[in-house]
Amino acid sequence: MIIAPNSSSNPPSRGLTS
Repeated sequence: MIIAPNSSSNPPSRGLTS
């Protein structure tokens, strides 16, 4: 999992993408 400010599959508050 990479910590990102926001992603298409997750809300900006989570900001997680795998």
